[in-house]
Amino acid sequence: MCAQQRFSFDFGSSSLSRGTYGAVNNVARSFNAGTIDEVRLLNSDGVQTDIILKVTDDFRSVNTSGTSNPDSSLSYQSSQSSDSFFGNTQPFLNSTNPTAAFVLKGLSPSKFYSFEIFASRMGVTDNRETSYLISGQSSQTVYLNPSNNTDQTIELLNVQPNAQGEINIQLTAGPNNTSSSGFFYINAMELIEHDTTLSSVIITNQLELLYPKQLATWESGKTVEFKWRSSGITTVDIEATQDNGASWFTVSTVPAVTGRFTYTVPSNTGIYQFRISGNGLSEQSNDIRIIPDDGVSYDIFILGSSTAAGTGPSHEINTWVNKYERYLYELDTRYRVENLAVGGQVTYNLLPSGSSIPTGVNETVNNNGNISAAINSTADGVIINLPSNDAARSYSVNDQLANYAIIMAEASSYWIPVWQTTPQPRDFGNNTSKLSIQQGMLAATWQQYPSTTVDFWSGLPVPGDNGLLDEFDSGDGVHVNNAAHQLFFERMIQSGIHTDIKNRVDNLLITDHSEITELSIHPNPVHNFLYIDTLKSFTDFLIIDTMGRTIKTGTTKNSIDVSKITSGIYFLNIGGQTFRVIKS
Repeated sequence: MCAQQRFSFDFGSSSLSRGTYGAVNNVARSFNAGTIDEVRLLNSDGVQTDIILKVTDDFRSVNTSGTSNPDSSLSYQSSQSSDSFFGNTQPFLNSTNPTAAFVLKGLSPSKFYSFEIFASRMGVTDNRETSYLISGQSSQTVYLNPSNNTDQTIELLNVQPNAQGEINIQLTAGPNNTSSSGFFYINAMELIEHDTTLSSVIITNQLELLYPKQLATWESGKTVEFKWRSSGITTVDIEATQDNGASWFTVSTVPAVTGRFTYTVPSNTGIYQFRISGNGLSEQSNDIRIIPDDGVSYDIFILGSSTAAGTGPSHEINTWVNKYERYLYELDTRYRVENLAVGGQVTYNLLPSGSSIPTGVNETVNNNGNISAAINSTADGVIINLPSNDAARSYSVNDQLANYAIIMAEASSYWIPVWQTTPQPRDFGNNTSKLSIQQGMLAATWQQYPSTTVDFWSGLPVPGDNGLLDEFDSGDGVHVNNAAHQLFFERMIQSGIHTDIKNRVDNLLITDHSEITELSIHPNPVHNFLYIDTLKSFTDFLIIDTMGRTIKTGTTKNSIDVSKITSGIYFLNIGGQTFRVIKS
């Protein structure tokens, strides 16, 4: 059997309503060759690859008049078919855009690549035939008329990349194009990488569940979105079971081309599985735990500057914060990510409200985006992402560390854990002093906060650290692109911060208020023995640190020996109550 890797593309509008997630590569707002960052591709399994798409010759702009009802025999969702990139060979609004092009890079010269292209422009009466010149080791041109098209595609099979591992695709008006402006389009594309030659790109009757697929926890009353990919299927049946598949009941039947369905989580709690089916095909989720919405949430606040705020990627859906927020919500609807980052900020801006700024420092505390704002909003954990502005403004490593210490102390006084990312590479030009500050802060961050630092540096800088590698540079030498944000997202997940915050909240919850006797503890701070008053009998206790880690457990009636616990701030759970304890 021929080994294959499949990719799906959506060219067009940058609006979230038209953007697609999952395993579709949304090439949104990328029609300008001079401003596009490179789009690092996801395959159909949602796995990021080393293949990159980059526009090399401008398109004119985006059109949103493609079909919203593509034929069910096609593999495209309506969000892919309804919008496009376009150009025009003859004057339109006093300008022309006679050709447009993009390149696929990072391909294997020993493999074959087959293309299926779809284009659609509804509500027209002329012929808008588009020419697609696809060039690798050899070149071939194919044609498609997008006018009122809902079901036609063109294929080009078994293209091999050039020696550099690249295939170029150039668009222009075809010879049969009768549009007065010579309009040409591309809405969507499928790409298959394969080891041996193929006779056809189209694989009919496909159905792939994108979400829910993994284990997840949903709260009653919340909304979640089922997502799938399909071809050759008219409708999709969505079903659920609460008895491990012994019986299924219908949730909904929807058109397959929509690719998604918004679902309100039912009030009946328990373990569910869901499946989608159509034309004899079906795919089932893993266990989904549905729980009551009891008001519990895991609130993660993001502080920082332009990277966290979303500068650099081609669209906000490609930022690490937005990816992180979507991932966590799909994992457990109790997660809540609040992004307070503002472009241009430095450590001084994040200081607690009311902090004094040193003479000569032209900065002000941002009361809406600082540590106090997170505390006042009852954050369960804070992530700080400050890439390079401090160094760019020549604030020393000692200045930055002093500000971090104030921020951390403020958060700690409210028992809120804080994580931080490393600085990020940046092109400082010939200013070696600023580069030295950045390198020094990188080392100091790891040294000062080894267990709470997330790596946003490794693999990104050019040799010598003064700049970003091209594959991660959005184009200005300062801000990072889609590929870097994907890397940051993956590293943030790998850090396990979200799990630490969840465990911390869960360990602090009081779950049974029915028979609680008011307790008191002393002394606090404590050095050796902590005494608990008014306990009526031997009672289990739990001591955790500010990261939610269990430090000590046991049973007591009146005292706990804490002499061997390291100095710091802890929480004692006992008798259904929680106490903040300072170990001296």
